[in-house]
Amino acid sequence: VQVNKTPTAQLPEGGLSGVINMNTIKPMDFDERSIVVNADIASYGVSDDVIGADDFGGQASITYIHPVSDTFAIALSYAHADEALGRDGDVAPFPWQPFDGGFGAPADVDGDGTLGEEVVPGGFTLLQEGGQETRDSFFAALQWQTDAVDIAFDVLASSREQDLEQYGVNFAGLTFSSFSLVNPVVNVRDGLDEYGAATITIPGTNAAGFGSGGSSSFNQLTNVDQDVLSTGLNVSFGNDDWTVAADISHSNAESDEQIFDATTHLAPTGGFGGPTFTVTYSALGEVPTLSVAEDLTDATLWVPRQFEELRAANEDDLNALRVDLTRFLGDSGITEIRFGARYSEREKAFSQLETSATTALVPDDPTLALDSSFVSGTATPDNGPAFIAWDVNRLAERFSSMISQSPLPPPAGENSRLQQSGSIEEDSFSAYVQLD
Repeated sequence: VQVNKTPTAQLPEGGLSGVINMNTIKPMDFDERSIVVNADIASYGVSDDVIGADDFGGQASITYIHPVSDTFAIALSYAHADEALGRDGDVAPFPWQPFDGGFGAPADVDGDGTLGEEVVPGGFTLLQEGGQETRDSFFAALQWQTDAVDIAFDVLASSREQDLEQYGVNFAGLTFSSFSLVNPVVNVRDGLDEYGAATITIPGTNAAGFGSGGSSSFNQLTNVDQDVLSTGLNVSFGNDDWTVAADISHSNAESDEQIFDATTHLAPTGGFGGPTFTVTYSALGEVPTLSVAEDLTDATLWVPRQFEELRAANEDDLNALRVDLTRFLGDSGITEIRFGARYSEREKAFSQLETSATTALVPDDPTLALDSSFVSGTATPDNGPAFIAWDVNRLAERFSSMISQSPLPPPAGENSRLQQSGSIEEDSFSAYVQLD
């Protein structure tokens, strides 16, 4: 790998902080046949604690290089990786906020006559994710070489697939001074009284339309597919005075990412009000902790709130041609003169698509209430309460009023995704002269 931090006339233009040149294997550089095999296996301890991650993974590769004759050689290589993705997230507090005395006014919690000096974490987040990523790549190179001529052709194809499940819970609405707060531990810092630990009871009638204090669970499935193909033909020939080199190349990159996101809220009465629940937390020390008196794995405490399907698709094609000539002049003064030309054409298309639903089907009919059939599993973080990992595809059945943001243009206020979609066509030609 060559990293050029300073531009020269010979280097392709367009590099912002440098130009990187990657030289692939040249099979004629090897005097004899070579076979290299590499493999390893990994055991992931975190997979026992998260949903969706396999216990084992690993990677393997094989490279074969064979000089067929004194002038011709080949190289072949294949690599595969299968790795688990896992994260058992700790309890993450929201930023510190003053207690709310009503309508956004600061409160005097300790009664000392000073408003807004007492602060509390605005909420807490629990997160867990697991999944799998696989990668495959294939490389082939052919090279014919004599004393005066060097012809090399290579091709590289690679693919990446990722399936990731993410589950979490947000506990919000802890700042209202009217809520019951007991056993506080206050830490004084920078003129503020930090309520770093306490037990807060949030009444179920709070925040009509959003359930108990806005507390919610988020559940996301992400599928990523990426493919890259790159190929090139390099020809060079010359003598003691001249060198002529030509390159022609083609590359294609495609990616497709889909995200399915479903949200539920603590609001068994259809989204207005919710159960009273009690949170005991500690935001002090290196590892915050959280516990909830109620059973968050009870599916009947939750109702669907929002569903989104997002998709990002990209395709990029690049064709390029380059010719370079070098004339050697001597060992002192101007040693050589280089000149040449470059041409490239590029086409890129990218799209951001979204379909969302904000109205859930939660009528009084008890047969439509959420139950265990909507549950994918149970997340059990070390420092927080167990919570439900919902089946995102099943939750999608509980939504109506779908708002489609593709392919038809929606109202301007919902058009942000389409504004991020488009295409590019670019042709570039350049010529240069360089004295060394």
